[in-house]
Amino acid sequence: MVLAASLLCAGWTPAGEVERPRMGVLTGAYLAQASDEMIAAFEGWVARLEQAGFAVQRLDMLDDIETIGDQCRKLMAHEAAQVHAKWYAAYSSSTARIPPG
Repeated sequence: MVLAASLLCAGWTPAGEVERPRMGVLTGAYLAQASDEMIAAFEGWVARLEQAGFAVQRLDMLDDIETIGDQCRKLMAHEAAQVHAKWYAAYSSSTARIPPG
């Protein structure tokens, strides 16, 4: 980044020592949801970031991702029911097509 900034901005100098960019990547139960193929692709991109100078920190978080997913699906089902309630009331006894939107 220092080189790019000095080339693009005449007279630019860094304000101080520049740290390596850092990135956290989730592992554990969260990453385990992905297929082997997706994990391999993900690890390839993480390796590219490390080769580009990023400091990558692996974070074993969201051990309860299955519970979080269940809660999200329940919330979405509830919201869908609210949105579709008026359509159901209007069209449940009809063979008419429910209008989009």
